[in-house]
Amino acid sequence: MTIRLYGSKLSTCTQRVMLVLNELDLPYELIDVDMSQGEHKRPEFVRDIHPFGKLPALEDGSLHVFESRAICRYLVAKYAPSDSALLPPVDPEDLARFEQAASVEYSYFDTSIFKLAYEKIFKQFFGRGGADAAVVKMMEKSLKEVLDYYDKLLASQPYLTSNQRKIKCDGGNPCAACQKANAECTRNHRNSLATRRRRGDYGSGNTRSQARLETGQTETPAIPNSFFMGADLISPPASNSTRQIPAPTAHTPANHGEPLKVESFLFNRSPDQALPNLAWPQPVQIFQLWQTYIDNVNPMVNLLHTQTVQRMVLQATACKQEDLPKQSRALLSSVFLAAIESLSDEDCLNLMVLPKDECVKNLFVMTKECLVDANFMEVATTEVLQALVLYLMAARQHSSPQSLWLVIGVAVRLAHRLGIHREKNLQGMTVFAAEMNRRLWWQIYLLNRHYVNLCEDIDSSDPAHILIFDTNRPLNLNDADLHPEMTTMPPEREGVTEMLFCSIRYEIGSFVRNLSLSVESQSRIEAIHQLEARLEEQYARYCDGSIPLQRVSRCLVRTTGYRLALRHCHARHSASDDLSAGNKSQAFDTALLLLQTQHSSCASQMLDRYRWHTKLFYCFEALFPVLLTLAFGETSDPIASEAWQQVSLAYHYNPELLDSKHKSFYSGYCRSLNSLVLRAWSRRASTTDCVPDFVQQIQLQQCRPTGQDNAESWSANMQPSSQSTQHPANEYSSDRHMTLENSEIDEQSWEYWLNIFDNEELLGI
Repeated sequence: MTIRLYGSKLSTCTQRVMLVLNELDLPYELIDVDMSQGEHKRPEFVRDIHPFGKLPALEDGSLHVFESRAICRYLVAKYAPSDSALLPPVDPEDLARFEQAASVEYSYFDTSIFKLAYEKIFKQFFGRGGADAAVVKMMEKSLKEVLDYYDKLLASQPYLTSNQRKIKCDGGNPCAACQKANAECTRNHRNSLATRRRRGDYGSGNTRSQARLETGQTETPAIPNSFFMGADLISPPASNSTRQIPAPTAHTPANHGEPLKVESFLFNRSPDQALPNLAWPQPVQIFQLWQTYIDNVNPMVNLLHTQTVQRMVLQATACKQEDLPKQSRALLSSVFLAAIESLSDEDCLNLMVLPKDECVKNLFVMTKECLVDANFMEVATTEVLQALVLYLMAARQHSSPQSLWLVIGVAVRLAHRLGIHREKNLQGMTVFAAEMNRRLWWQIYLLNRHYVNLCEDIDSSDPAHILIFDTNRPLNLNDADLHPEMTTMPPEREGVTEMLFCSIRYEIGSFVRNLSLSVESQSRIEAIHQLEARLEEQYARYCDGSIPLQRVSRCLVRTTGYRLALRHCHARHSASDDLSAGNKSQAFDTALLLLQTQHSSCASQMLDRYRWHTKLFYCFEALFPVLLTLAFGETSDPIASEAWQQVSLAYHYNPELLDSKHKSFYSGYCRSLNSLVLRAWSRRASTTDCVPDFVQQIQLQQCRPTGQDNAESWSANMQPSSQSTQHPANEYSSDRHMTLENSEIDEQSWEYWLNIFDNEELLGI
């Protein structure tokens, strides 16, 4: 009769038994118990399998036994041959050393390492709060005592109990285990299991198991890699090098200075080719990357149901990359990429032991390969489309809008194939699947609209570029409100949820979509006031500024109001109408408020985790009415000083405005913007003896025919305050730096600014 093991590959105690079963070459059947669903606590499991609702438990014929160490000793006592090194020693002194080592492992090592891992990793992972510093300190002290004892013991012998290796050889000569221990490799030449006589009888009817034994096969594969017990404990590694993410493979771009080509992944290879050996994160890194995704990425996009994907994450920590389903591998790789993209350089180095730019390039390659391996162009599924959308979100800072917009078109077509752009198609799905697909479609819609507007050569009003859909807006719900087996949707929550930021964006996106269909200016203005009131009533009034997600959400509401007001303060009825002096003054006031609000958000360290996303929606357009007023209007000196402070902050938080390598994002803005800065400064220079750093940088660029920018060093050294580094004004003559005709700059600049507001991108959806 086949041995049955009730357990989970995620359970270290189950892994302990699996290790012994594999060491003894015993065929067995693993009955997987889903701990995340509480199957080990169900009444029938407690009644029939394990009276304490724990894992593992074992059935061997009529015997039912639980507790992993007891199971291991039973298996060795019954099935190990008489000459096996796994058997407890007979000599009293050797037996004492064996029992002592076993007791130390059970009483001291296992207790401290388990509690330490729970506090530092799993407690937060399962949403049970942060680590208890006192417990961590106590367990670290306890663990150090055990490790110090092990170091002292292993200094005089290669193994804890003797000089004899007790696990099977990896076939090397010398074997990897003995190499690592710097010990003499003594082979154990016992016969293979197929030719040895067992102490127990498998039963005359078990011919299938006997056949597997004769061919060296087992019922289950070797234990997959996991955080608790990696493959090196089953088959020791060939070297004692530190395990970490591998160096870039042959598929990694050799020239790290080259910009990423997001569109190239469509043609890298065919799905028929073998998946290369990619830099898959180690199990502990998988946990940390998933937690990073939950903290930094999920609040901004809410694309995944975290409870569902968390089970996928747990599976990934217990098996090798190639053992995961292809679609799961694609989704997880995009999760890792998005998580890394959200980290600072320092945090990434601490987590991945690699510089961020190298990690990003490796993960871009890995995600592209996983998407192709999942055959995403042919097999349209929600999971793969989620992976593609996350990939595109991470790619936004690494490719031009034109390239990204083309690849976003692939996501749009895949969504059309799934039918998620039509509500009637969603009604045919389960309640859970329909809601998750609504979230997916709306992210695709917002992503597509954003990049249609960023592409300078695309007419965003062209009907060919407008997505037609009737998919309902996703509800403002927590992930805990949703379950794959639910049959009815719960009522929508009011106020703060995990969907807070996305719900506000969906409201704005829906408003912009409907607003574009309205032609009457007055009805638009009324609709804008209604939107502002609705966002304030439904979301902003519930937000606590001390909580990061709520603070960034409240900032989104505030900036949206200013953006809308700024867009309509120039309300002209025809292209030939000019702005009145009052409208120009109103535009200046609103733009200054918008810049102040944006920079307040930029200065908040608690919002750094969201900067990877929010930075892409910075309203550069607000600089134009401020600079135009500074150049041609009349303001008091205190207001002018505040305006220049905000312009300085804008360049400080967005150094790409001074970096020609990034001007593909803002090429239209930068040309007029930097010329306006110089024109405005030519007026300001008469009242001060110093030139701000960012003005000096623009002047230097204007002097160079093919100049090289120093935006990064400038941003790092500049202090955007009244004490910022200044340079004597007479070092430069403003006349030689102007690129626009002075007689026309006023009209041209105001007209350029007005045309910007014909683009709905200003709303930052």
